[in-house]
Amino acid sequence: AVGFLVDKGCQAIVLACNTATSAAISYLREKYKLPIIGIEPAVKPAVEHIHESGKRVMVVSTPVTAKGEKLKKLVDKYDNKHIVDVVALPKLVRFAQDYSELVLGCTHFNYFKDSFSKLFPDDLEMVDGNTGVSNNLKNTVVKKGIFKEEDKGKKGTVEYYYSDRKMESEAEMKHIKKLHERLERMRQI
Repeated sequence: AVGFLVDKGCQAIVLACNTATSAAISYLREKYKLPIIGIEPAVKPAVEHIHESGKRVMVVSTPVTAKGEKLKKLVDKYDNKHIVDVVALPKLVRFAQDYSELVLGCTHFNYFKDSFSKLFPDDLEMVDGNTGVSNNLKNTVVKKGIFKEEDKGKKGTVEYYYSDRKMESEAEMKHIKKLHERLERMRQI
């Protein structure tokens, strides 16, 4: 997929998947010379947000991300009080009442914020890495000269692909629009 995007002329790539980032980002950064930005569970802001509540931080993710060395290093870097638990999603509900922060360790979990909000107490904060990735992308394209000051205000184009097939049909674009609308609704939660 990254090779396909490079061939299409992309100048920076975001791996918008925690599992893909865990599994492949080191390899991809070695193989390709353009900026490749990964997403990772937002452990740092969740740990920083915990005060003297006595509660913990739960990172929910796929089993691959939960078992990966990348997430372990991330948790070790920011969790000096040992308040972070990494839980593969099947164990989620069992731990719900002990946590005040829920880190969404899979980009797909953003689609289910409404469901999570029904499972957990009202005071639970849901945190994802989207803001950090967006800021990283912005800083990277400015620093690397991909985006220049004279480009400010210009609109780019967006193309959607499913594997290597461009999505263009009315039905496919309607589906994409529904996904965007759902994410916008979930952003309010």
